[in-house]
Amino acid sequence: MSILWVSILFILVRLSLSKKVDENNCEVCVKYVRDFINSLPVEQRGSKNAVKEAFEKTCSKSKGKNNTFCYSVGGLEMSAAKTVDFLVTPVTKFMPAEKVCEELSSKVSDICDLTYEKQIDLKELDLKRAPLKVLRKIISDWGIECRGCAEKSDFVNMIEQNMPIYDPEAAAYRDRKKSEL
Repeated sequence: MSILWVSILFILVRLSLSKKVDENNCEVCVKYVRDFINSLPVEQRGSKNAVKEAFEKTCSKSKGKNNTFCYSVGGLEMSAAKTVDFLVTPVTKFMPAEKVCEELSSKVSDICDLTYEKQIDLKELDLKRAPLKVLRKIISDWGIECRGCAEKSDFVNMIEQNMPIYDPEAAAYRDRKKSEL
């Protein structure tokens, strides 16, 4: 009888310790898997091979934290671990992204440690006072190079020239603000 109580107690403790996975505590996984699932046609979701191929194709185009996620799961050719089946199987069973990530987190321990970097708000950022590291990050995030940039003013000019292309909302806001002065 006491073994039964110990078993029940163990199960209850185990359930209370397991974290519920959502976009707040497993940000990159939940968002990336949700976007991936939404991009799949319904008829493809039933086939493991089709889901695996689609995931590997999506991962080949990924950048930043999404690329790190793909590497950890095994969606890239150069991935050390090939745990992509732990993602593919739940997706083919039509599980939501949160459940897929919950299963993944039990197999790949650090998958929920990935978080996106905070976006820089160009509307309010004073480019002339911003550190050079921040200016370089903005240019890098846009995927452009600042060839010949030697001084901070070169980076500021490059950002101001490209802002209408890469962040038109911030460019329009800054133009309105300048015209008000």
